[in-house]
Amino acid sequence: MLRSVLKKTSLFILFFSSIASYSQYYKLSDKSKVSILTCGSGEELYSIYGHTAIRVLDSINGIDVVYNYGNFDFGTPNFYPKFVKGDLQYFASASSFQDFISDYVYDNRDVFEQNLLISLDQKQRLFDEINASLYSDEKFYTYKFIDKNCTTMVLNKVNAVFGSTVVTKKLNIDVSYRTVLYSYLDNHFFENLGINIIFGKKTDAPATKLFLPKELMDNLKISRFNNKPIVEEVLVLNKKNPEKVPVSYWNNFYFFSFLLLIILVLNRKVIHLVYFSILGSMGVFLTLVGFYSLHHEVSQNYNILLFNPSLLLLVYSNIRKKNKWIVNLSYFNMASLAVYLVVIVTKVDFIMMLPLILVSGVILSKFAIQSKSY
Repeated sequence: MLRSVLKKTSLFILFFSSIASYSQYYKLSDKSKVSILTCGSGEELYSIYGHTAIRVLDSINGIDVVYNYGNFDFGTPNFYPKFVKGDLQYFASASSFQDFISDYVYDNRDVFEQNLLISLDQKQRLFDEINASLYSDEKFYTYKFIDKNCTTMVLNKVNAVFGSTVVTKKLNIDVSYRTVLYSYLDNHFFENLGINIIFGKKTDAPATKLFLPKELMDNLKISRFNNKPIVEEVLVLNKKNPEKVPVSYWNNFYFFSFLLLIILVLNRKVIHLVYFSILGSMGVFLTLVGFYSLHHEVSQNYNILLFNPSLLLLVYSNIRKKNKWIVNLSYFNMASLAVYLVVIVTKVDFIMMLPLILVSGVILSKFAIQSKSY
């Protein structure tokens, strides 16, 4: 079995390499099709928002290739620091359609296809340009969560075919990026919590850019060139089986709220200090990332008002029994919480953050009252 798979892979690489190197000599037939593939959400964090790819099918010439722009290498030196900083290199690749669809069927993910209504000359030009780019510096690009990813790269290729910005965002332009992203993580509470904590002010701006696969698919449906549609009706290549979707009894809002309630009910000072140590450390992390990272999404992060680095000073003051400092720092953090409440009350993640706000407020009040009495 393994030998068969390796043989198929080797043959495809050999075949595709010849096409990529000499694609100007491979003329697509008038039966050829170029389509946009949209893949639904996966269970892994990196696949939650879906995927976009380009498929070139020409049964006459035996070509059925899928081009991906969402590849990265975990073996990259300093992978995580590069990812956080925002200078991690992603790259384009090609695979056979059969291998591509098999992976998504195995992972139980939706796969949709939209055939582009373009001329044979446009198909040939796109085919040649993509193949040429795989053997040039264009193969690599610096990943940006909103501004440059697998979807925006495909979007740019589509618009280039028409010679103008034909496909733009026309749906849901009055909601924020944070709101758009929030809807993808209904069954992934802690992932959603982490994303909303690390994202700053930019994600609260109106989501005017197309950067997610499902949004590109929906906007392709309504896009027009010379008053004519640019894609055919959506084809369903694979449909997700909802019965296979795992249900978590801990990765949800209720479990999170229960954990925080336990912190209050136990009413142990050492637990409160550990709690504030975690929040304060996260605040230091958010501050450093805001300065270090090139990702604009993590800058100007008002969540620092909740995850306040000064909480570490409050913990230290409690350990050293400096009552005056405890009172002042408690009042300072309560004021920060009040400002945070005003900022976040209209945001989509308000309810998610509310248990943290309430628990922190109660403990800070206790600290202030107890230390003031001494």
